[in-house]
Amino acid sequence: MRQILFILSIILTVSCSQSDNYSTYTKFIDGYYNKGFRSISEYLSDTITMKDGEYEKKYSKLDFQVYYQWDTVFQPVHELLKVHRCDSIVDVVVSISSKRFDFLENNPMITRQNIHFREGKISGIEFVESKNADWEIWTKRRDTLVKWIDNNHQELTGFIYDMTKEGAENYLKAIELYQNKK
Repeated sequence: MRQILFILSIILTVSCSQSDNYSTYTKFIDGYYNKGFRSISEYLSDTITMKDGEYEKKYSKLDFQVYYQWDTVFQPVHELLKVHRCDSIVDVVVSISSKRFDFLENNPMITRQNIHFREGKISGIEFVESKNADWEIWTKRRDTLVKWIDNNHQELTGFIYDMTKEGAENYLKAIELYQNKK
């Protein structure tokens, strides 16, 4: 009987942990897309690792805030398509539309992501799979834009590497100039 109670308590602890992680994730997403950085800060670990294939970058909360400011300039719209909860990971499939993805002709971008947790806070976001990305078109559109800006609006040269709010604003300005060229 004690063994059964012990096993049940472990199952309940794991379920609660999974439920708490999912709840944290949904609050984070709601804040990220609807309320601003202050509303998501409490759900983030002191360091957050973003991983996409071979690329991996660690952010402090302050660095993540700069990334957040860059990303939100493109006015992303998020839709949760699937969720799977597993221990310290919430595995999601999401659809994200944005002005940047629209220009790169990959709108919406559907990705599978693993959201990692440490001590009840988000410690990592891993892009596991881009389900509908056409990287050939993405690269062609990006490179064409960069080259055109370098040749016609040198004041914006380097926008593609500037991961600040100003860099994102310059990215949108570059898109607008390119689309309105004569």
